[in-house]
Amino acid sequence: MRALRATRAAARSAADAIARLAARLRAFAFPRLDEGALIALVREPQFAPHLLATLSYAQEHQVKEGLLNRQAAVGRRVTALVAMQTMPVRAASPILHALLNDPADDVRLLAYGMLDKSEKRVTQQIVVERARLARRLSDDERYRVDKTLAELYCELVYARLVEGDVYRNALEQGDAHAVCALRHQPLDGALWRLRGRLAFETGRLDDADAMLKKAIDCGFPRVRVLPYLAEIAYLRHDYAAVRRCLDDLPAVPPHRLAPIADYWNT
Repeated sequence: MRALRATRAAARSAADAIARLAARLRAFAFPRLDEGALIALVREPQFAPHLLATLSYAQEHQVKEGLLNRQAAVGRRVTALVAMQTMPVRAASPILHALLNDPADDVRLLAYGMLDKSEKRVTQQIVVERARLARRLSDDERYRVDKTLAELYCELVYARLVEGDVYRNALEQGDAHAVCALRHQPLDGALWRLRGRLAFETGRLDDADAMLKKAIDCGFPRVRVLPYLAEIAYLRHDYAAVRRCLDDLPAVPPHRLAPIADYWNT
């Protein structure tokens, strides 16, 4: 009996020691807040489209190759496609278009559905804004509506959400509304950049060059225009101008085109 009681006492002592150790571990891992301490609620971080530019070329290539790999399991590819819905359509569009001829029905139909949904969303916004133009508006209100319409038509163009005659119409409408908006705010650098990009899209390199430089003159960030000017110079075979544009890109933080700039400077 004495031996049994001693064994039970030892077991209780060991259990108490384990409980004390567990309590200490909990206290260390989850420290108690000081009395009166406030708990602040933090909003869930939102997706920042501009951070897509921080992806390396290798990472982007890996994502694209994974989705375009027809040997991969269809389920995994569909899951990856669904996850892409959080990306801006302009970034996802090239991959989605490449999947429109995919032999897997689930992949092909999902890619088509995502593009169609994006096109309908932009088109519905255009319908709403065009209806506003029929109202009696102040000059400032008309400027804002025309600018919004120019940006929406350009989204259809840049994301390749439309094709053929509809694509050409979007180009024309985007430029026309940008021109109308500039009548009210002729120094809007963003609109000059928009017009420059549309001119470049239609192969009017001289107009594109002039409009992009006008955007800089109106205060639009030069570093965001230089890549377009470099591309125009390249198409003109003016390689010295290409090098000058790339040389002017900031060294810190490294620009996405830094590897290209290094290539031209070697």
